[in-house]
Amino acid sequence: MSRTKRNSSRLLSSVALSGCCLTVFGVCETASGAVQWAQWITGTENFPSSVSVGSLPGPNAVTYNGSSLIRQTGAGTDYWSPSAPYLSGSVTNAPTPAHMIGVVDFAASHSITFGSPVTNPFVAIVGLGSATEQTQWTFDSPFTIHSFGTGFFGGAGTLTDIGGNTLQGDEGSGVIQFLGTFSSISWTIANGEQSWTDEANITGITIGVVPAPGGLTALGMASVLVVRRRRN
Repeated sequence: MSRTKRNSSRLLSSVALSGCCLTVFGVCETASGAVQWAQWITGTENFPSSVSVGSLPGPNAVTYNGSSLIRQTGAGTDYWSPSAPYLSGSVTNAPTPAHMIGVVDFAASHSITFGSPVTNPFVAIVGLGSATEQTQWTFDSPFTIHSFGTGFFGGAGTLTDIGGNTLQGDEGSGVIQFLGTFSSISWTIANGEQSWTDEANITGITIGVVPAPGGLTALGMASVLVVRRRRN
């Protein structure tokens, strides 16, 4: 094997271990490590529209628009307990206690907007639907279900991808992920649990990302890779 090929192999191995998502030379790896979940800072609780603002690593502002019953900013009930439904081979840490948006279905649509684009964001969900109201959330992009189980509200705890970018829950708690780079994520709700005063009929959400190592973006890592290969 030539020196150039050996160096290229080492570089590709280094990129794979770094966890950045790259599509250079056919390499695409998802960032690895602990998920950094949003810290919700401020907002309103209102119908038909409410806005809550939080932060992700960077710092990167994250804004929820829709209708919410409760908004936790570090105090109150820990709806992310037990943690088991949120853990998997891809997610090693549950959402931050008492940081959550309690979504209700009075708004026609709901959205999460990022101050700057994020890669492969996670969405943690607690209590989607019930045995009598199997709620569907239809997103504007495909998603992957990483984990689900019985969460704070008990029940079956199932999350199902029923096609058409639609997630269905029977008191489902767990984590889904959107692969790619996103400036926003939006969804509509069908067959929701309609109650403005009963927090048992909410679905809680939060957002998380895995930062690129050393704060480098995927594009930045790709640039480093190309420069180093040219030098070799």
